[in-house]
Amino acid sequence: AVVSTQSTGIELPFSNDIKKAVFPKIRYTPSQDQLTAVDKLIDNMDLNSKPEFKESEMSNPGIQRRYQCVVHRALQSDSPLPEVDVSDLIKLPSFDTSDAVKECNKYFEVKLIEKKPTKRTAGEMFSTDNIDVTNDIKKVKKEDISLDDLLGAEVKIGTTRPVADFQLACSKLGPNSACTMMCDVISQLVQHSGSNIPQSLRALRERCVKEGFHGIFNNLLRKEFQYELFKKICKEEEMSLIHKGECEGSPVSAVESEVFLKGDELVKDMESDDDDDSFGHALRV
Repeated sequence: AVVSTQSTGIELPFSNDIKKAVFPKIRYTPSQDQLTAVDKLIDNMDLNSKPEFKESEMSNPGIQRRYQCVVHRALQSDSPLPEVDVSDLIKLPSFDTSDAVKECNKYFEVKLIEKKPTKRTAGEMFSTDNIDVTNDIKKVKKEDISLDDLLGAEVKIGTTRPVADFQLACSKLGPNSACTMMCDVISQLVQHSGSNIPQSLRALRERCVKEGFHGIFNNLLRKEFQYELFKKICKEEEMSLIHKGECEGSPVSAVESEVFLKGDELVKDMESDDDDDSFGHALRV
């Protein structure tokens, strides 16, 4: 919105109309010849230099059309009105930028980028155009169908069926990338108190033990163990840190894994044992 003063006619913008545009720095530094070629191209396409676009030389096409209809009715009252022809109402300027474009092509490396083929739908793959009919038996051309076309090029692990997505990601992206993605999904489920946490955690632990990715699983456990929901699930499912007895190379021992999972309970048991000893000592005295 713009406010205009009646005395001076100066348009005053509001504060939210003034915006600072931040552009990233250009890593490429053009040469002087390239700058000159671009300046020449811009000057050739400058509308301010064209007399046809000056206000004093431009006619209102709506009014011109009205005059055209009045003249036609006066001279040829029985014939229908002529079709609208923009070229009769507006004189379009001619641009001769061939020399400027040639100069830009001279100093800039221009490459023709071929358009990547678009993904085909199942209907297109199984249409009659891709089917050979031999002895009344329709066979789909094998070269037209790939696993990527059927399953999709991009593989993601969602929160709705994370275990199935995780198995697919392991086969297509590899166990390392799939386990990393699964850790992010489990973190999202914990943050939003979602379901499928036990199944996802169990599938991730089994894969990490099999592939030797003890660090990925143990780091996830240490990170999310601060949340009560996650801690409760780990204790119910008896899933603790992967120790060296399960996976070679793990720096965690079996005792440390048990202490990590049942540390609070072990401390309480030790305190109760101390109280029993004190009570027994008092009886003996």
